[in-house]
Amino acid sequence: MPRIKLIDVSKTYHVPVKHRPRLRGLGARVKAMKRLIKRPETEPRQVVKKVNLEVRHGELLALLGGSGSGKTTTLKMINRLIEPDRDGGKILVDGQDVATRDPVELRRTIGYVIQGSGLFPHLSVAGNVAVVLRLLGRKKDEIDERVNQLLELVRLSPLEYRDRMPEKTVRRAEAARRLRSRPGGPAQDHPPGRAVRGPGPRHAGAIAGGLPHHLQGGTVDGGHGNP
Repeated sequence: MPRIKLIDVSKTYHVPVKHRPRLRGLGARVKAMKRLIKRPETEPRQVVKKVNLEVRHGELLALLGGSGSGKTTTLKMINRLIEPDRDGGKILVDGQDVATRDPVELRRTIGYVIQGSGLFPHLSVAGNVAVVLRLLGRKKDEIDERVNQLLELVRLSPLEYRDRMPEKTVRRAEAARRLRSRPGGPAQDHPPGRAVRGPGPRHAGAIAGGLPHHLQGGTVDGGHGNP
């Protein structure tokens, strides 16, 4: 059974219509703009159209495309940060329709890396990685052991980095936090490439190749596909 499955998933936004009223006289133009501000005209724009995909346990799937092509929207629909259109298909996680699940419970089973930094600046590297594990009610010893495992996976020495603030290790700490729960399948919006590359491209294969062994779920990445 696929970890994540999308069936004919679509999403449409209603975006403002951009135009300038072609009227003579400053007063007439001002009045026309005021009417648009009070009741802005919108038009439908479909950013995701009938997407079908499957991600099996241990697989890594990349969504590639330019800005505005629907990568982020697709990732956000998987964990219900955005809902699909009313008749916009179905999203299954572990065979269960996400629309029937509690959004908070669902998100605690999916590691999600947002575009930009999503770390808490007042917490240490270990504190950030352990946030969701604490919410899940894990025991302290289990949390400490799991945090050490994840830091080693992204090539951060626990002895050296556990108690540091995350300023200089943001991308790797985010990568570790997204892997924090063994059953979960992470989703990444513009994934932290440097977190798995290390000092050179040779390390990318070493770490990325080992990820399926540390994940029971699948991974979906969204990016522009730049080298």
